[in-house]
Amino acid sequence: MVARCLVILLLNLVCLASFRSVVAQNAGGAAAAGLTACSDDATCVAAFGTGVHCAPDGYCGDAGAACSASTYCWDTCGSDGICGGVGAPCDTNDHDDYKGYKCDASNSCTGTFTQDGTNNGVCEPSGSSGSGAAAAGLVPCSTDATCTARFETGVHCAPDGYCGDAGAACSASTYCWDACGSDGICGGTGAECDTTDNDDYIGFKCAYGYTCTGTFVTDGNPTGTCTSSGPTGSQRKRRSDISDIPPGSMLEQPLCARLKETICMENGRSVCTDLRSDFMNCGACGNDCGEVEGAAVVGCVRGQCIVDICRVGWTLRGSVCIRTGATVQLQNNRIGVRTNPLL
Repeated sequence: MVARCLVILLLNLVCLASFRSVVAQNAGGAAAAGLTACSDDATCVAAFGTGVHCAPDGYCGDAGAACSASTYCWDTCGSDGICGGVGAPCDTNDHDDYKGYKCDASNSCTGTFTQDGTNNGVCEPSGSSGSGAAAAGLVPCSTDATCTARFETGVHCAPDGYCGDAGAACSASTYCWDACGSDGICGGTGAECDTTDNDDYIGFKCAYGYTCTGTFVTDGNPTGTCTSSGPTGSQRKRRSDISDIPPGSMLEQPLCARLKETICMENGRSVCTDLRSDFMNCGACGNDCGEVEGAAVVGCVRGQCIVDICRVGWTLRGSVCIRTGATVQLQNNRIGVRTNPLL
């Protein structure tokens, strides 16, 4: 009975996902795109199942609707539990674009992305406050190459287009304007902080989608800790989770596509996986971070194997382990113009 209900729910969700492929060329509003009109959540639940909510514009699963996973959005679910909310992947700044992946009305798509292409932008609150990255003296970037040329390997371009700013990938706090979190993100999980303002460049802030918690003095000694400010947990769906759907069936492709994931083979079975964070399929199917030479502690961050600690006899250089004895000239860089007491 449970399996049967699961299949029915998946069929309903695939129906929601199929709208995008059927009307991919329609970018003239929710009605033209074929979204279901609603006056309350009950309409959406009846049409698609529990989890799909009515958005402020009166359409099921549109930007601004509540969500617990991207499965329940026309676009993607942000860390604040809103479709197109803070932290949601995006590829357009047109709030009426139903071909790409947009943000809700209160957010803008930041970072480097191609409109209606790969959704590697990030939804962040519109407008600016505080000093801002430019005023703080951070180096603007469009790719990691800009940051590597200006500083060194290990400094990445953040979603807001500045080297080492909150949200950039990192393997140590040396490579961040703020502090590096345990999840390999500047201002990410566990990073030390002293402000709840995500645009505060005087203190140590968290990345969008994270909140500084604990006891601390604003812009004082960074004794707070960055924690996720919204729903967490992987949206990854393995074949074992949807075993009632035959491998290779027509349902499999739309389901993975709806989750913004890729089908890879593991142990002879198909799995939907997020290449941005899957340890065994990092950036590409079969790229196992566990095979990085010399690495003791390594993780998959935004499609790259990021090394945190090397094995005995190896030295960490950026995100690469080099055998001890090799010529290594480590630089004690400071991102921007501020001296970071954590470094």
